[in-house]
Amino acid sequence: MKQKQWVHPVSFLICSILSVEELKYFKDISDDLGLSALVECHDESEIEKALKINSRMIGVNNRNLKDFSVNTNNSKDFKDLVPKDILFVSESGVNSPEDIKNIIDMGADAALVGEVLMRAENKKFTLDWLKGRYDKIKLCGIKSEDDIKVINESITRLYRLCICREKVKIYII
Repeated sequence: MKQKQWVHPVSFLICSILSVEELKYFKDISDDLGLSALVECHDESEIEKALKINSRMIGVNNRNLKDFSVNTNNSKDFKDLVPKDILFVSESGVNSPEDIKNIIDMGADAALVGEVLMRAENKKFTLDWLKGRYDKIKLCGIKSEDDIKVINESITRLYRLCICREKVKIYII
């Protein structure tokens, strides 16, 4: 069976800074533009907000945006609040294939990978190392055309890929 590569533009909506009305407004714009809206949540009340706007993709961020600490159990703690027909993304705190394994084991549909890739000197090696265990990752922190080339050379299967931006130029992969 031939494997298919999925590349899809995503908008990123953060519940902690948007009201339900604003979330719905931006989700509707995303839908109109053909973007999938990843609605980021940090707690139960934010998941309720995301569900009110009929989100099809909900991410639970393991990073506390107030002090930037990471609790990788955050996604696990809130996973059961997200219905099974909604794509569940575990966001942040991915630093190793073992972290990816934990995300798989807790039942997430995808993982958001950012900091470890942004800080990597050799992005291709780091991506290959991480994806050795998991092929459903969302990448953030892509800042240049060279980063995009490295990722395109490395990826064989992909579920979601973030919109990438460098100054005023936007790349949709």
